[in-house]
Amino acid sequence: LLPLRRARSLPMLNPEAPIFLYEDLAALIFGTRTLSEAGGEASSDADLAHAALLGSGLALVGVALILRRSDYAALLTCNWSIRQVIGITLICMLCLVLIGKLTLALFGGDLTTGKLGAIAVVGQNTLTFKMFRAIGMEYGFLALLIYAAIIVPLCEEVLFREVMLNSCSRYLSFLWANLVQAGLFAVFHEELSLGLFYVGMGVMSGLLRKHSGGLVPSVLVHGVNNAIVITALAWAPKTL
Repeated sequence: LLPLRRARSLPMLNPEAPIFLYEDLAALIFGTRTLSEAGGEASSDADLAHAALLGSGLALVGVALILRRSDYAALLTCNWSIRQVIGITLICMLCLVLIGKLTLALFGGDLTTGKLGAIAVVGQNTLTFKMFRAIGMEYGFLALLIYAAIIVPLCEEVLFREVMLNSCSRYLSFLWANLVQAGLFAVFHEELSLGLFYVGMGVMSGLLRKHSGGLVPSVLVHGVNNAIVITALAWAPKTL
C-alpha cells in the first residue's frame, strides 16, 4: 500500500529497532566489535550505544529526506489550544497506564520497577531496553533523555502517524489505516507480550494526529511516555 520509495525506507528509519543494520558501520567508525564478532550480542554497552547513536543520526537524515513539505508542516501544526493539548496529554497518559496494566495482566511481560513503574512497560530482555541502558551507561542520563524523549518520538511519529497513516489512508478507511500503522508500530518494538500496549498507543496516537490536525500532541504523548519510562528505569535497581 505504501509508495515503494517510502516503504523501503521505513525499517531503516526506526531509531530503536535496526541496530543490526548499523553495527558494522559503527564498528568501523568507533573501532568496536560487531555483533557477529561478539557472538551475536554487543560486546559492551559502548558498542550498543555507539550503534544506537549512529542509527539515530542516520534515521534523522533519512526521515528528513523522505518528508514532503506537508509532512514538515504537520510537525508544527495543531488545531488545539495549549490548555487542550495539556489536558488531552494527561488523559492519554492515564489511558496508557491502564492499557499497560491490562497488557501485563493478560499477557505477562516485564514491568519496570520503580516509583513510576506503572507506565514503564519495557521488557528487560528487549533490544529497546538494552539500547536505553547502553546509552545511559555510556553517555549519561541527559543524553538518554534526549534520545528517548525527543529523537525517538519525532522519528516514530513522523514515520507511523504521518507517512504510513497518510499513505494507507489513500487506499483504506481511516479506521483500517490506523489499525495497520498501529500494528506495524507494535511489530517494530519486537516484544510480542507487550503488543497490546503498543497497538493501543499507536491507535491513540493516530487519533491524536487526525483530530488535532498535526503531530504535536502525539509527539508530546510519546515523548512524555518515554521520559517516564527511562526515569523509572534509572530509579530501578540494576538497570541504568
